[in-house]
Amino acid sequence: MVSAPTSTAVTPTFTAEAPLREALTRIWQDARAAKVERLAWLSLRIFDWQDAFRLLNVVNAVSGAQKKAALTAQYETADGGSLKLEYEGQPGDALPVKDFLDPQLRAAKDKMVNATYTLTFADGLSLKADEPEKLTERLARFAAGAVLVEAVAEAKP
Repeated sequence: MVSAPTSTAVTPTFTAEAPLREALTRIWQDARAAKVERLAWLSLRIFDWQDAFRLLNVVNAVSGAQKKAALTAQYETADGGSLKLEYEGQPGDALPVKDFLDPQLRAAKDKMVNATYTLTFADGLSLKADEPEKLTERLARFAAGAVLVEAVAEAKP
């Protein structure tokens, strides 16, 4: 019996927590300093629910990437009513969820929202040109709050 070859190479991962523009800039700088040519995927954990909602359409419009949104929300009304909701899927399909939640969260006594957007680049996000900076500009135009960004380099064959 022949076993499948195993790889001992570690795929570089980059993480930054800061305001959106700063976090993305750090990711690009760290990846380039590590001589990474392309990123396989990028994950944005948005801490402010309003920023998360503003970014929903922008993330949905990113070309050349498979997109995934994961939203968990819960709130309690002033009268003691409560709601817990989870969504996972395409960002575009989450727009009605956002439209429902936005006024509810604004009026809620207590609220908690977790939002994560993941972009998976089939051909990798090239770090050689200005693609990352263009992505930063598109995203930072709509949100400026704190995020946790994680990126993984494309595995080399």
